[in-house]
Amino acid sequence: MASTSFQRRFSAGQLITQQETLQANGFIGEFLQPRDTSVRRPAVLVLGGSEGGLPGILLPGLLASHGYAALGVAYFGLPGLPSTLAGIPLEYFAKALRWLAAQPGVNPAKIAVLGVSRGSEAAQLLGVHYPGLVHAVIASVPSDAAICSYPGCRGAAWTLNGRPVPFTKSS
Repeated sequence: MASTSFQRRFSAGQLITQQETLQANGFIGEFLQPRDTSVRRPAVLVLGGSEGGLPGILLPGLLASHGYAALGVAYFGLPGLPSTLAGIPLEYFAKALRWLAAQPGVNPAKIAVLGVSRGSEAAQLLGVHYPGLVHAVIASVPSDAAICSYPGCRGAAWTLNGRPVPFTKSS
């Protein structure tokens, strides 16, 4: 029987980490980037899925330790945000993208959105509706359409300009 193993490592001491709040910037997030901000680097907005809250530090930390600025953003399931994945304005993410583009050490012409599961829906929608802010989309475990709210499938998960984004009830 053969086996192998691998390790994922990132050096937190080599990274700048800061928490972003609704009050300060209009979104909840965790920003990580290499300490050297004299070089403008590509950046990634990281979105989790239907679990809500922040997407965790592992993925943004790995990206940052490999030279990318990374901003993990929560869009529901934390105080001040909707409690469920329902009626989430795409403009919320656009605010985070504009903030990310303005950070020292970030190349605003090289920003990707990486979404996991339901977050991949938001990532794809952002790529379509905000092509000036999003230069690449990475959809991990995506669906091929926007799906209804979660839990409960009672309406649109996403809105744009105050209107529901068309959705399907099945994935």
